[in-house]
Parts: sequence; C-alpha cells; structure tokens
Amino acid sequence: MTPTVDDQSISTPSDVVDQQTETVPVVFVHGNGESAQAWDQVAGRFRQCGYNQLFAISLDPPSHGSCVAYAAQLAEFINTEVRPKVGAQTPIAIIAHSLGAPVVRYYLSFLGGARLTSHAVLIAGCNAGAPACDVMLLRDPEGKIFRQAREVHTGGSEFLRNLDARGIDDGVRYMTISGPHDVQFSLFEESAQLAGADNRVLPRLGHWGVRSSDESFELMRAFLENRADQLPGGQQPLNIPDDLTGIWLACDPGSRFLEFDFRHDGTFAVRTGETESSGTYNVSVSPPTHRLDLQLDGARLQGLYRLTVEGDTLALALGSPEEPRPEHMRSRSLFRRKGAMQRPEALVGKWRSTFPGGLRGIGIGEFSLDLRADGQWSMTAAVPDAPDLELSGVWSADPAPDGKAGGAFSLDLEIDRSNARTLESGAWWGGLLAVEGDSMALELPPVTRAACRPQLIDYPAMLVRM
Repeated sequence: MTPTVDDQSISTPSDVVDQQTETVPVVFVHGNGESAQAWDQVAGRFRQCGYNQLFAISLDPPSHGSCVAYAAQLAEFINTEVRPKVGAQTPIAIIAHSLGAPVVRYYLSFLGGARLTSHAVLIAGCNAGAPACDVMLLRDPEGKIFRQAREVHTGGSEFLRNLDARGIDDGVRYMTISGPHDVQFSLFEESAQLAGADNRVLPRLGHWGVRSSDESFELMRAFLENRADQLPGGQQPLNIPDDLTGIWLACDPGSRFLEFDFRHDGTFAVRTGETESSGTYNVSVSPPTHRLDLQLDGARLQGLYRLTVEGDTLALALGSPEEPRPEHMRSRSLFRRKGAMQRPEALVGKWRSTFPGGLRGIGIGEFSLDLRADGQWSMTAAVPDAPDLELSGVWSADPAPDGKAGGAFSLDLEIDRSNARTLESGAWWGGLLAVEGDSMALELPPVTRAACRPQLIDYPAMLVRM
C-alpha cells in the first residue's frame, strides 16, 4: 500500500475561509483504477474552506482488487497514518468514490470503523452492484482477475447482502451523491443510493463529473458541517422513462440483425434478417424494473424490461416460451433505438487522438479513427503487451437530442472485425461526440458486451483532424 497523506495547515485569505471553530478530519478513498491523486481537486477546495487535516489513500493494486482486502488496507491506513496525527479518539469523516463506497461500508460495518467515524459521503458508489462487474464475471466467473466482480455484481451478491443486513444504524451519518446520467450505472441508476441515507441525485453529471462538480462539493461540505438540510439540491426522485414503443436494434454480438418494433396499439413485430413475426404485448409498469408479456406464434413469453434515463437503450430479459419470468435483469439483452443512421459530413475524415479519456482503462493510449463517407470506419492503436489494436466495420450518426450532454451526435459503430478482447466482432459500439472545427470529443464505453451508450460526455477521448 502506498498512502498519500496531507495534514499540513494551509494559509488561506480570510475572505475565502469561513469562520469555523473546528473542522472534521477527512479521509478520501478512490475508486477502481485510480489513486490518491484523484482527490487533488476536491481536497484543494476543502483546504480553501479551512479544512487542514486531509488524508488520501492509494489502494494496492489500484485496479480489480477485492473490496474486503481494500477495506483492510483502509483500516491499517487510518490506524497508522491518520490516528497519530488527529488523535486516537477524534471522530473522522470519510469520502469515497465509486468502488470506494463498498470498501468504506465494509470498513465501517465489519472492521470497527463506525465507532470513530462521524460522516460517510459515498459518491457514485456501487451500493447495489456495478453493471461493469456483470461483464467481468462473463469473462472471469471465478473472479481470479477481477476480484471485486464477485462482490459487487448486480445479481444479489453475498457481499452486498451482508452489508445491507448490517444497515447503516451504526452512529455514522451517511450521504450518497450520484447522477442519473452516470454510464457506470446505466439501467441500475438507483444502485448508488443507500436506504436510510441522505440520497442526492444531480442530473447531467457523469461518473467523474459528479465527484468534481460545484454542487457536489457544496453538498459534501454542508453535510460534514451538519447543515445539508439547508441545501435542497438533488432531492428530486429519479425520473426513468418506461415507454418502449419504437424500433429497437440488437446490440449484442451475434444478434445484430435482430429487431423489435413495439407499436402504440399493443402489437409488435420481431425481425431477424429477412424473416418477420408479429404478435401482441402488454406491459406492467412497476419501477424500477417493468414486466413485459408477449404473445408470439401462439406462445407466451414473460420478461422484464428497463430503459436508460435518455430512453435510447432498452434492456430486455426475456424467458423462453411458457417458462417463468426471469427474476432479475443481470442476464439481459440490449437494444438501441433506431435513428436516421446518417453520415454527417462534419464527422467524415481521419482523426488522431491527443488524449484517450475513458479508453485508457483498457490500455488504449494514442489511436487513430477513420470515418469514411462510404460508411466504413476503422481504428488502430498501439496497446501495451498485446498486438496492436485494429477495429473496423460500418458507422452512422444522428444529431443528439437537444441538451444531451453537450454532445452534437450519437455515434453508432458496428464492429465487423476486431482483435480486442473487450470489443467484440459482431457487436455494436455506441458513443457520443461533439465536434468543434477540427477538434472532437468522443465518449465511448471500454467494452461492447452489455454496455449502454453513454448518457453524456463525461471523460472523453480528445481527437484532432489529421
């Protein structure tokens, strides 16, 4: 473990620092794939407000470790690095992001941390599971590589059930801060909330934006100062659409020619290549996951469905004919809403990356993207310890809905050829992009299987025209 500790007093002008008699020491816990440096911006803002006992841990390994092992590291860090500086009996506050949330909850519930913790702020935390871990388990069912996947998947893991059984009636005050447009929780947007906590939902913020936004910081600070009830922001309930009418194209590898057409009159068609069948459907809306019954070719199929906040991706868990309804959405198929599928001239051309953004998580650094006028696309990149990445297929794009993430276009990449482990041949790879002159901001998920289109541009790759 390589801890980063900052307990130095900061001299700040009197017109910036509020007049406070005392501030609580704060420990920051980062998420998967990051380090203590992820908190530099937030910690700097706390310093400006008079907080002078700030501590940030760098978990080891930084990616894909067990939450239980990380919690043990956190306990050691607090005992050896924090307590000698703040006092053995001084209450502390803990602020965590993403995977750091279940790490902190385990520390508080099972390692005795609640006794001397006054506040816990969990930002974009996978309190009811992380969809990304569902994908990890498909590739690594035993959790030998992605060790946290068995702990925080969305299928009702034993780890999360044990945490929920302990509850939060432990003397600690809890706040969660999340965003409904966070692609890390698409189709599971309520996962970041925690029963009994002060749950705040801030729209139009992504997984990283919700950590660094002005409104998030004001909520964090007010909560630590026991005045969060004076700030009403984020108290509105989640608003997720339930109308599945429209034409939906399959996203999953091997199903690219499957299409559902749900109509307002209760009829639907399902198309596979050149064949088409028709039937009737009925829905029972019961948030967060709705029931769907289909009558097709004399057989009854029962299922569950859910839409993303923007209503552009449909998740469908459908049972076999005359079989019971699936119990959860973990084994789901994804469908994207069919658009005009254009090829705007402003996007055509060769682009070179200057920053990989979220694609850095799968080892992509510098890459080039070629969007051709004939509808073909290709991407090449040098990937460490692997053959150079090569992808190609067919592309199209549509203007994004007004106000959506600042993104000018929704980008659809169909992959015909791929040598990347997480970007599969036959899959759909959906993103958002904004173009200004010869510059492009491109938001793409690092995987294709079970991945939704990003709901906003949050941590984009940056490109320039070649």
